[in-house]
Amino acid sequence: MNKTMRLSVRERVEAALKVARSESPSSRITVSELSRLAGVSRANLYTSHRDIVASLQSSRKEGHPRQPSTDPSQKLKQLRIELRDQVRKNRALVYLVIELRAELQRTRNQLAAEKQSKGAREKRR
Repeated sequence: MNKTMRLSVRERVEAALKVARSESPSSRITVSELSRLAGVSRANLYTSHRDIVASLQSSRKEGHPRQPSTDPSQKLKQLRIELRDQVRKNRALVYLVIELRAELQRTRNQLAAEKQSKGAREKRR
């Protein structure tokens, strides 16, 4: 597969985080679980993705949920950040679909080749 179609580590981590949160929104997600789901090392998460680790750690803390800002400029800034995150997640999902389609096509091609070789062997008999 083309190297440009592979998901970046950031995209894999974000997609894994979204999947983990959607599967069990009330449970806490650990760094170990996230690293396993994303297929990256814990050390990579701690060094290269500190923001994600910090968000996991802050979500574990008990307390009151953060109150949304009433300042319109802060709200706009927050909405832009959320939009950027959603665009990244959507892009990651598109890449994932492309990778899965390519894998499916490779499997279909392999099965077709195996079927042809089996047919050729049976004709020789």
